[in-house]
Amino acid sequence: MLSPVHPTYASVENIFSSPFLPDASRRIELSNLLRNNTIPPDPSYFRAVVMSAHWEFVRYRIDIRTLKNALESLLSEREIFERHVAQCSSVLAPVRSLPSEILVEIFTYSLTTNESFERWVEPPRSSTPEHLIRLAKSALLILSRVCCSWHSIIMGTPSLWTSVEVNFDEWFRPSIARRSAALFRAALARAKSSAL
Repeated sequence: MLSPVHPTYASVENIFSSPFLPDASRRIELSNLLRNNTIPPDPSYFRAVVMSAHWEFVRYRIDIRTLKNALESLLSEREIFERHVAQCSSVLAPVRSLPSEILVEIFTYSLTTNESFERWVEPPRSSTPEHLIRLAKSALLILSRVCCSWHSIIMGTPSLWTSVEVNFDEWFRPSIARRSAALFRAALARAKSSAL
């Protein structure tokens, strides 16, 4: 069995920091010189700052790029790890240990909660007529997309498809008639030889 790995933390010791960064006293000195419009007694430090500025900025750019790449890599790894943790949690979910018989009972119950479940499956804005939603058994079709196992159980359990509700009132509309006929045939095929 794998044991947890002790985390290793990033170090920032080698990140570039310019030796010319001013401390508090240097900032005060520079502020006074600028405010009083005076020349420093010894301008060598200020010349050194100006002369080295190009290479100091190059070093900063290099380290900033390196850190940005490291940050992008860390963010990507964290996203992968988050998905991995979620998948591992899913593998351990209690619902995976439910016997097929219990799942069939749950799926059957979903068919008895018509209105509330159908409104969740097919929002009110949908243009699909309610009788087609019921004929298609949308609740079962949605549940069958959860995983391969549920799909196999739902499509392989004829008793879930033996109750068929057909509304002939709108069959005068060719598009509704075609869709209704196709859904009815699908329900008959899934019910197999079971009595409707």
